[in-house]
Amino acid sequence: MRRIQLEPSALRQKRTCETCRPGGCVGSTPRWKTPDRNRGYKKPNVSHRDSDFAKAGAMQRAKEFPFELGWVHSLQTGSGNGCNLVAAAVDAAGDRSVYATTKSNQMKHMLRDYGFIVLSQPFPSTKDANTNLSLFIRSSPTA
Repeated sequence: MRRIQLEPSALRQKRTCETCRPGGCVGSTPRWKTPDRNRGYKKPNVSHRDSDFAKAGAMQRAKEFPFELGWVHSLQTGSGNGCNLVAAAVDAAGDRSVYATTKSNQMKHMLRDYGFIVLSQPFPSTKDANTNLSLFIRSSPTA
């Protein structure tokens, strides 16, 4: 899986979104399996992407979204890291079409604030059948 590098300075920029509460957003930092943690979006394997879209019942749209917003995990609250990371990933993606899956209500709000829309009804996670995921997309302006 190829991951795209973000500039570390982009993660330090203070940004706000509608999800923010006084003092900032719900804090989040990326938890990659690699030592480099300054990445925001990735180019998943085709089978992984197709699986996400198939589970969401939107397989016909999968090829339109070659990039995925990476997993963001909250480690501390109130610091604004979540919005900073989503904003930096969206900036890095530029005009590319990107998708994301999430179970977090806070992340759902942040994704909407940065131009993502829900593509399908929630679907069960393969890791936990009691947890539903939502598939969000952010289309390229030229798509």
